[in-house]
Amino acid sequence: MSEQRQAQRGLGYFNAIYGYGMLMVIFAHTISFNSAFFYSNFVFYGWFSVLGSAYMVLFFLLSGYGFNPSPVRKSLSFNFRTLLKPYYITAAAVLLAKLALSFVRRRSFWEHGGEFLLTYALGLNFEGGGTLFGVPVESISILWFLWALFEARCLFNCLSHLKNRRLTYGLSFACTLLGYCMMRFSAVWPFVIHIGLMATGWVALGNLIREEHLLDRKFPLIPLVVLAVLSLNTFLRSHTDLIRGELSGGLMDVLGLTSLAVLLLVFFDWLTARTIDTAANRFFAVIGMNNIWIICVHAFEKVILPNYKFLEWFPNSIFLQTVLMFAARAVFIAVVCVGLQMGRELLRKFRRRGRKKVTIEL
Repeated sequence: MSEQRQAQRGLGYFNAIYGYGMLMVIFAHTISFNSAFFYSNFVFYGWFSVLGSAYMVLFFLLSGYGFNPSPVRKSLSFNFRTLLKPYYITAAAVLLAKLALSFVRRRSFWEHGGEFLLTYALGLNFEGGGTLFGVPVESISILWFLWALFEARCLFNCLSHLKNRRLTYGLSFACTLLGYCMMRFSAVWPFVIHIGLMATGWVALGNLIREEHLLDRKFPLIPLVVLAVLSLNTFLRSHTDLIRGELSGGLMDVLGLTSLAVLLLVFFDWLTARTIDTAANRFFAVIGMNNIWIICVHAFEKVILPNYKFLEWFPNSIFLQTVLMFAARAVFIAVVCVGLQMGRELLRKFRRRGRKKVTIEL
């Protein structure tokens, strides 16, 4: 592989992969909205859930591939600003929207929204709802990814300062094992710390792939076959849902998801190298560039918008339910993200004007 190809894999090279993933996440949450159809269809409940979980692992690999060590305080500050700040903004937006709806519809906020107070405060992933110490709680939905990525990035950054490289990677992979053991004990932990620990190993693996220039070489046949067998084993033998802690194959599913994520990374690297200058790649790259805010807006609309109406309007057509709900969600997310971008630009202009005025007065 040429040095030019290596240099291509800089900032933004894999943005299109994030773009594909965002569309996959929204589609998965749309098709699963009709639970009766989703849970009775093995293609979606089985294979698609495996692919979706592997794609989330791929996101962690990509984060590790672009990782650069930094001082601990700087790492905490940067990751808080880019990951947890959007999380808390989204949480506040959901709670305010729920409060406004309680006034408009003349209903109790505590019964229709109060369950999210403790949910967002503790970063809980009670899929399907539940109670904690007698208090109703819900799930932070796709926002779990922000907490897990924050924890994985910060933890691996701390470990990367160890002088012994083998110890760094050994402890990182041990974190994955610890997170898996915690998941087997309980699928719900505050701030999804169990997935954050598992993701530490995946971030480390992504960084190892870059350091060893594994994408610059042709994959040997035997490792490729091993990865394919592990992936196929997870595909054919089990239903896998990472966030729900449903790993029926145990550690073999962890290996299977990791193997499938590595194969996806190799495939998308090959694809990106051949389509990087195409309009399609640029389109998906734009989506990928805004992946954090897309996650946040999607988490907001999942809770606030009346998506159940599509099931009432088209009770006998899964196709129309899915297509129209997906289109409506995509339009809403696009409009809100564009609006947020315009708002940020206006805010920057006002700040610049304020600085100029201060300079003149001095």
